[in-house]
This record gives sequence, structure tokens and C-alpha cells, in this order.
Amino acid sequence: MSYWNAVLSSPFNNLKLGQSAEAVGRNKPKAKQKPIRSRVMKVYYLDPADKSLYLTHREAECVVRLVKGLTIRDIAEALTLSARTVEFYLKNIKKKLAVRTKSQLIQKIYASQFMRENDL
Repeated sequence: MSYWNAVLSSPFNNLKLGQSAEAVGRNKPKAKQKPIRSRVMKVYYLDPADKSLYLTHREAECVVRLVKGLTIRDIAEALTLSARTVEFYLKNIKKKLAVRTKSQLIQKIYASQFMRENDL
């Protein structure tokens, strides 16, 4: 019962129509906030002629290390990610390239111009 008495005696109950909570003195106005900068995502195209097929920066980092022969655990340690996150990135890449295995993925990457044009 004391909870409800405290709620009913709250200064907000004394607000009149159109009056703000700041007028009661309960909430102070917030400091002026800086505008949010838009984030530009770096993408790496697998084929410069086809702009619809690209990798994000993290996906590209994972692929490059996979092509160099690192294991998923080694890639995760190098990028300070969990192994599960690296697996997720590789799964997304395999979907984009329509392949099922890592060996097919590596073949497709070598066949594309990705390794020649992007220096990661």
C-alpha cells in the first residue's frame, strides 16, 4: 500500500494539461547531442563488372585468411572474433557464391579477380 501512496503523491500527478515534466523540476533537459555520422560500409567486389556480388570487410578478411590456409580457430584469433562468428561469415560467403564446401569456396575465390584486385 505504501508503494501506491508514493506513486499517487508523485509530482507527476500534479501536472496540468500541456505542462511538461521539466516544469515540475523532475527531469532536467538533456545536453545537446552530436549528430550521428553515417557509417560507410567498405565492400569488396568479386567481379568489378558485377556490382551485385560483393563481400563486406570482415567477410573479405576471413576469406583471405582461409585462402592462405589458416583454420577457423586461427582466423578467429587473428581477427579477435569467436570461431562461431567466423563460421557465420564463411556461411554467408558460401551462400553468396552458391557453393557448399570450403574447397569450392576457395576455388571460386581463386577463379574470381578478388585476390588480384584487393590487397588485404
